[in-house]
Amino acid sequence: MPYRIIDANLNRLREGLRVVEDAGRFLLNDANIMSQAKEMRHQLSRIMEFIPGGNNTLITYRDSSCDIGKNTKLPTEMHRDDYSKVVTANLKRIEEAARVLEEYGKLVSADLGFEAKVLRFQSYSLEKKLQASTDKLGTKEKITHFNSGLYFITGEEFSLGRPVEEVVHQALLGGAKIIQLREKSFSVCQLISTGRKIRELTAKYNAVFIVNDRVDVAYAVDADGVHLGQDDLPVESAKKILGPGKLIGISTHSIEQAKSAQEQGADYIGVGPLFFTESKSDVMSPVGLELMREVSKTIKIPKVGIGGIKAYNAADAVDAGANSIAVITEIAGAENVETAARDLDNIIKLHSGE
Repeated sequence: MPYRIIDANLNRLREGLRVVEDAGRFLLNDANIMSQAKEMRHQLSRIMEFIPGGNNTLITYRDSSCDIGKNTKLPTEMHRDDYSKVVTANLKRIEEAARVLEEYGKLVSADLGFEAKVLRFQSYSLEKKLQASTDKLGTKEKITHFNSGLYFITGEEFSLGRPVEEVVHQALLGGAKIIQLREKSFSVCQLISTGRKIRELTAKYNAVFIVNDRVDVAYAVDADGVHLGQDDLPVESAKKILGPGKLIGISTHSIEQAKSAQEQGADYIGVGPLFFTESKSDVMSPVGLELMREVSKTIKIPKVGIGGIKAYNAADAVDAGANSIAVITEIAGAENVETAARDLDNIIKLHSGE
């Protein structure tokens, strides 16, 4: 009897269904997908009823230590580009395992083969449900982590009459790793129009694109994330709107706020203002480098130094523990944006040990 084959494919089914179930639960927030995968996993117990001796028989025939397939692998098996590839690979694993179980199960019992066939057709239905959702999971690895380095925040009023997207392009040429669209005077239509242009540019230069405050705009332009203030939408709510793989940054001005942001699930924090700044109308007193030093000792997520950072004090911010430094006027107001960005990028690299 083909009990080793049946055992192996039951395990493949169970494992693949668990991966899909967790995707429905934790990544997609989709109760229907989660419930169907869970129900299919529980159906495996019905298949066990048609195996003489049940699980005891399967374990008797199991021989993992001598399985010649355990050490074979293809390069494509060891890499996944994004969440959608993980889910798709496991859906195919489920469908294939169900077919193998159906065919070899017929040697044991017609009922076993039939139950496996039912599972196979259910897996096709599950795949159809997931097809509409996998686009939400198609997030490249670059946006599932925070890119350390030069963080440029746009500011049209400081850009010497140049279009925002032109300044962004030059900043990217100079080495900017993160771009934040922050234009308080723009209408929603202007934000979306400019955001789409920045999205194209950041994709070309493999940089992270963040939208300030506006979760709706971030969603509309497919930004990599959103940066929120202390009085903005909670992290959990922003994540639900933007979907899996998106970055949430939080502005913090004290160690308590930094700890709270980390506990809420923020992907990075802004710490500042480190120095006096005139680039924001709602400016507060500088928190100083001491807060950055304190935060760097206790906070594990990336930390962005912000507020009054110029070429002459950028090194101090990095030395104090900033993974990135955020600037507005030092780049937006520069005669040569690319050169200004490159100078700052070199300072970060020199003082962060890159």
